[in-house]
Parts: sequence; C-alpha cells; structure tokens
Amino acid sequence: MALSFVPGAAAGAALSDAAVSFAGAFIVFFSVLGFLSGYLTTRLFLAGAFGRADRAQIIIEPERSVADSVNTNSEDRSNAEKLRNFWKPNGIEDQARKGQLEKWLQEKGKTNVLMGDLVNERDYCDLRKEAVAKFNL
Repeated sequence: MALSFVPGAAAGAALSDAAVSFAGAFIVFFSVLGFLSGYLTTRLFLAGAFGRADRAQIIIEPERSVADSVNTNSEDRSNAEKLRNFWKPNGIEDQARKGQLEKWLQEKGKTNVLMGDLVNERDYCDLRKEAVAKFNL
C-alpha cells in the first residue's frame, strides 16, 4: 500500500520509512473508524428498531381482564368495557375504530398511549370517560 502513496514508485523500489508508516497508520485508522461506525450505527438505529418491534409484540400479547386492572368504580369499569367493545368488537380489532381512537389521542397530545393501556390502566380513567363521551358509546 505504501507504493500507492509515493508518486512514480515502481514495484520493488525502495520505499521511505515515512511512506510505510503512513500506509500502516492509514490501515489502522480506517479499521478503527469502520469498527466504530458499525458499532454506533448498530447501537443508535438497530436498538431503536428492536425496541419498536418489542413494543409491537407487547401490544399483541393477551390482555388482562378489565376488572383486574381498572378502578373498582363501576362507572370506570363500564367505560372500559364500552371502549374495549368499540375498539375490539367481538374480540377482533377493528382497524377503522382503532384509527379513530389514535387520531383522537393524537389531537389530545397523548401520542404515547397504547390502546391496551387506554382500556386497562388505572391512570387513564379520565381519558376513558372522555373517549366514551366523544364517541357516544
């Protein structure tokens, strides 16, 4: 490789120590740079992709009973059931209705709320009440 850094050098010609040192440094530098670039790309982009894939899998897992998760308040349990039946009539997810709910959540600035959490989690009692009123459930 040192030959390529010396203009007009022929194969088998004596090379200066500077050209050999530069060629060695060049190889080491780009080897390290390539490793770090690959490592950072993997950590920054693939880790996020794997995280998104894992979150999508969590949504697909079986949901807990509404009675197990929501408040013991009968109105809240009723709202949770209405919302679940709206989102998943007959236990099958309705994409159009899910889209309506997601759009409504986006308008409310709640883009990080998952459908399963909206229906099941105690923290979203007020949001469930608003959704039931908004969609006349």
